[in-house]
Amino acid sequence: MIEMKNWVERVLTVVGPRGPYPHEYAATILAFSWLRKHVTNYKELVKELIIDRHEDWLANQAGDGFEQRGYFNLILHIWHQPFGYAGDGDLLTKLYRALDTPTFDNGGEPLNPWVFSRWDSFIASRPETLAIQSRKDYVSSMAQFCAEKGMTSWLDVACGLGEFTKQVCMEQGDRIQNILGVDNDGMSIDIAQRRNAAGLVSYTQMNVLKQLPIGEFEAIYCTGLFDYLTDAQFVKLGKRFLTLKPRCVMIGNIQQGEATKALMDCLGWELFDRTRFDLISLGQQIVPGQQVEVTTDRTGMQHFLRLHVSQEGNEPDESVPADEQRKDNVV
Repeated sequence: MIEMKNWVERVLTVVGPRGPYPHEYAATILAFSWLRKHVTNYKELVKELIIDRHEDWLANQAGDGFEQRGYFNLILHIWHQPFGYAGDGDLLTKLYRALDTPTFDNGGEPLNPWVFSRWDSFIASRPETLAIQSRKDYVSSMAQFCAEKGMTSWLDVACGLGEFTKQVCMEQGDRIQNILGVDNDGMSIDIAQRRNAAGLVSYTQMNVLKQLPIGEFEAIYCTGLFDYLTDAQFVKLGKRFLTLKPRCVMIGNIQQGEATKALMDCLGWELFDRTRFDLISLGQQIVPGQQVEVTTDRTGMQHFLRLHVSQEGNEPDESVPADEQRKDNVV
């Protein structure tokens, strides 16, 4: 045990300041996993060996003109959570851009002009990052499904910077005519509105745990929110969605592997993991006796629950009590 702890500390001491090279990824993940499982104060060690040293390293690079390239600071962003969990559109934008080009050249140096440090590249290469990217593919398929079924109104809950509402509008705008994005984070909504030059999408700041938009929406889509809710909150909010008279409700939820969970726990980003069977069970509680299905993305980490809703017998449900919120700043 002592020898293993010494090895872990040596690994993190080496990669902590600069970040790991690709050939060091496996050892880095093993170090995080071992810390999470065997060390009580693992977050303190992560802060000491990685966060503090990486911040010092970045400060020392500034004099060499590297700041001109621009970098994400993904690992520091995840650790510090400057905008909290809710509507963290800045981080998602960085993740999407980090996936736009290859990460490394043949010498192991960052290629992407938006990626500066090796920690940025390490985070961008993780399967959980690819799982976030795969949401775009699901939105495309679901928008087409909804359009083919004659659903003309679409609500994106926890819409962030409006990436998905813009995508739906571009791909199905002639068939899905009423598109609304809501998010608890005002900064994200401001950015989404500025990007909405054509005025084809409406955006509003709203905490859906406390209120819902007025009107009816045939399709409701939500990712990046239910991962932070308890099972009780999940069901309550899902039932509240039914008051908007949807024909289809789509909810994304991540399922982290052991290594990913260890990494995210060490960095202080806590999520509720749910399997396909967990989501089916929760979906059946939201719409008892109606069609519930779950699909999984290509990474195996992102599940999408789809509820096919018959409006007969659906009654409004009470709002989610504030004292049940896992985080005060959750959307």
